[in-house]
Amino acid sequence: MWARSAASVGLVLTSVLGISTLASAHNQVAATTPEAGSTWSESPVTVSVTTAENLLDLGGNQAGFAIVVTDAQGMFYGSGCVELEERTLSTTVDLGEAGDYEVTYQLVSEDGHTISDRFSFSFAPTADHTPAAGLPSAPVCGEDPATDEPATIQEVEPISSAPETDSEPTTATPDTGAPGVGTIVAGSLTVAAAIGGLALLWRRRRN
Repeated sequence: MWARSAASVGLVLTSVLGISTLASAHNQVAATTPEAGSTWSESPVTVSVTTAENLLDLGGNQAGFAIVVTDAQGMFYGSGCVELEERTLSTTVDLGEAGDYEVTYQLVSEDGHTISDRFSFSFAPTADHTPAAGLPSAPVCGEDPATDEPATIQEVEPISSAPETDSEPTTATPDTGAPGVGTIVAGSLTVAAAIGGLALLWRRRRN
């Protein structure tokens, strides 16, 4: 009986230790640029996050990856575009005035585990630095907030009367070669959700 109980306890401990090992095996951040708490003097700066293990590379699909840079007033900087190379996620950012900046990031490891966190650094530019203009909302890759405007719908005059015809109405066959409206909208919602999630994370951590 004692031997059987000891074996059961040993099995439970092995299971618990196995779970702990798996839990601690998740990828972790190894380094950032700039370093957290450091003072930076150059702009533009390549802001990067490097992890101990490789990140999830889906062949150019960077959904779930983002780096957001804000100043002390909550203004956003950068293009919203990120680059992924093995263990490093990076983006190039033109900074504004001297002061403190915060970097909020999100990335996905090869095992599917998501890492999101933030760090801060100080910016003390050289005398010839030209401050970049901050943005009131998080930038979206591929969009220029200074020039992009919402698409307008062209009005079409209604037809006064329909031509008479004896033929049966035909149903047009949809063209499946081009992406549908649903596909485009779904893609837009995915990007908006990623940016919105990071913005929410940024606001919660600042509060």
